[in-house]
Formats: sequence, structure tokens, C-alpha cells
Amino acid sequence: MRAPVRTMPHHACMVAGRRPVSAVLDDLNAVPVFGITTDNGKLYGTDESGCMIYTHLDDVLRVIAQLPGVYAADSLEVQPLELGTVLFESGLLVKRAEKCPPISLVASPEAKREARQLRGTEWATSDTSVIGSRKKRRQLAGVPLFHIGAVTWNSTAQAEEAFWPVFFRRSDIETLWETVGAGTELPPVQVTDLAALIAFLREPSTAPARPMVCAPLDAIEYERSRAKRAVEEQGQLLEAIDDQVAR
Repeated sequence: MRAPVRTMPHHACMVAGRRPVSAVLDDLNAVPVFGITTDNGKLYGTDESGCMIYTHLDDVLRVIAQLPGVYAADSLEVQPLELGTVLFESGLLVKRAEKCPPISLVASPEAKREARQLRGTEWATSDTSVIGSRKKRRQLAGVPLFHIGAVTWNSTAQAEEAFWPVFFRRSDIETLWETVGAGTELPPVQVTDLAALIAFLREPSTAPARPMVCAPLDAIEYERSRAKRAVEEQGQLLEAIDDQVAR
């Protein structure tokens, strides 16, 4: 399986109150996930489990550090991907007529440990039957997410609006609260999972408030640094071409 190219679904089973799959796809594509390209240009994985897609940057970097015993170190690269596109291309977001390449969505072990510690808290759940098969729901439910319930702040000069921010990293909640908490105590952190989030995105009226998918801050910074480096390299290449032409 090569890095998937985003393709928008041409159909969506519309039920009253449900958003189209294309809208959910856009929401989820705000979240970078990561694969590993090997020396043959394909994404790292196995025949049994499919391509390995990591939800956290730290994990994919750690795996790359361990793989040079199997692959040449300079042949391994982090491949940023869009979460929504990955789920759509693999058939996890919506059932597709054609056969889809299998993937293994690898959740952060640290996030799993933190979720287990918070198991006694209220769990935000929804009717995940909109996702499809039990096998798909089980894989998506294996990715824990964190939240503090609905958050209200002034989105316009006229009115307040309630949002339900959902995070892939518990530590990012503290960063958000430093900005919007106005010096108040952080509410208790609660747990949900990716399957429930997708169901809430399909049917927002069942969510605690308007869902807001919050990408990991380190992943966002990584993408910015990567884009900046690409621009710098392109600039250097253009300068070299100009030098050659001037000669």
C-alpha cells in the first residue's frame, strides 16, 4: 500500500440529523497521523495486519529508531497522512464497494495507560452502529481520546458558543486550558475513543456540544517544520539553478 491519495466519497447514506461522510472526512483530516515509508516506497507493515498507521509522532519516531536492523537507516522516512483519508481509503470510515487495503491503526501506549487510569470517570459514548461492522468499531475504539466536556467561550462579539474539544494527547488539554481557562481550575479529564468521536461527528446533536477535533500539538509543529524545510530546500535548488544559468 502506498501513501493514500485523498479521494472524496461520491455518496453518503443520509439519515435525518446526520452529516455527510465528506464533512466528517474534513474534520478528521485536521489530524495528522503517520506511516513509515521503506526503501521500496511503500508504507511499512505486514501481510497479516496491513500498513501500520501511528496516531502519535513519538511512537513512529521510536519505531523508526528500532527498524534499521531490518531496513537501511537512510531508507526509512516518516510519512504524514490525513486521518480522515486513511480511514476512508481503508474502509474504516464508511463501507466501500471495492476491496480496501488493510491497515493497523496503532494507538499510543502512553495514551492507553492514561485512559486505563481514568477508566472510573464518565465515558463519552455514542451509537457507533453508524460506523459499520463490529470489527471496524473495535479497531477505532482502541484509540483513546481525552476531553473535559463542553467548553464555552466568546466566538463572536455577540454570543457565546459551546464546543466539545476532543484531544489525542491528555497533555494538550492543559495547554488549551492555559489559554481559555481564565485562571480557573482544570475540569476533570475524561475519556472517549475514536469510534465514539466519529459517531458524534456524524450526529452532532448527540454530542455534549459541537465537536472540535484537536490534533496533537507536536504533530502540528512537525508538519510546520517539515513544510518550512521543504520551502527552504526549494529555494536553495532555485538558487543553484540560477547560478548554473548565470555561468
